[in-house]
Amino acid sequence: MTGQTSKQMTGQTSKQTSKQETEHLTGQTTEQLVRQATEQPARQTSWQMTKQKCLLLLTQTQQTILDYLIENDPVIMPVQALSRIVQIPYGTARAAISALETEGYVSSRFYQRGRLKGTAFSLNEEGCQAFIETRQMAEQTSKQMLGQMNGQLNEQMNEQSSRQTTKQANEQANDQASHSKIDRKKNLSIYAQRLEELTEDDIRFFWPTLTEKGFGKLQITQIVEKLALVGKEPVNVMQGLYHADWELERGLMRDKEGREISSPVNWVFASLAKFGYYRRPEHYVSPEEQAKLDAEAEAKRLLEANRRAREAQFEAWKAGLGEEGRKAILAAKRRPGPDDAFLRVHWEKQGQS
Repeated sequence: MTGQTSKQMTGQTSKQTSKQETEHLTGQTTEQLVRQATEQPARQTSWQMTKQKCLLLLTQTQQTILDYLIENDPVIMPVQALSRIVQIPYGTARAAISALETEGYVSSRFYQRGRLKGTAFSLNEEGCQAFIETRQMAEQTSKQMLGQMNGQLNEQMNEQSSRQTTKQANEQANDQASHSKIDRKKNLSIYAQRLEELTEDDIRFFWPTLTEKGFGKLQITQIVEKLALVGKEPVNVMQGLYHADWELERGLMRDKEGREISSPVNWVFASLAKFGYYRRPEHYVSPEEQAKLDAEAEAKRLLEANRRAREAQFEAWKAGLGEEGRKAILAAKRRPGPDDAFLRVHWEKQGQS
């Protein structure tokens, strides 16, 4: 060996592969790409996150893409080519890049110069450095904790009885399951977190009719997982649950042939898990829409009440004129037309309303 560790050789091989694939996709050498990218001003993004938040805000997919962009900076290539290199589906990669831009780690823009055409990625130095340092600290802490846990476990296994050892093994398994749940939660979007934080009581409160049929937390968790497999965010799942509950409560849940659905739970689950949405039922009115309709109706009633009040005031004024007063006002009339219209104009000018 020439002094290189296997890890260094693996890293070099990975870089060479990425470099070759980039040159193949763009038709230019990596040195040319570097020179062209540095000629373009990078978009400055504000960085207000602390280092402790870096890994908490990124999913594994986002971390993989950010790793590649940092390792191969500057990167200019189509997003589709990038998704192939990191072996992530195209739709999932686009969503991850959008999230990285929102969080301020990278910025992107369309770039074209000669034959080179694609997306140019610019890195936020402060954000990416915080990401790298935070992950290194997390890995180091994890190794230290793992070493301590292994040492303690060995001592306990040598000192304690078989029954105690079994108990400790169970506790360790529970602890690992707990960490697994925490890690999974870190990778959830805000929409997925809100759904998974719902308790059975919450689900029963918001969607009682669905709950009576057996729909619960298990179904919601599986819906989130199914959508994640295809890179879909559960943005419209809650609204879909309101639609389904409303339809089921009124006995309107039917298939396209008009037949009543025999298993509402399976029917609703299939729609939400596949499409992330349950279509809006005919004649459905959300509480927000109903509030606006009520406000509009109230405004119309007030306008009508005001109109009737003004009409009554005018009639009372006109009745109080007497014949002489009426004639005196109409004497100023110079154009043909209804007397009442002339009197109303005179009344309004006099401020009798």
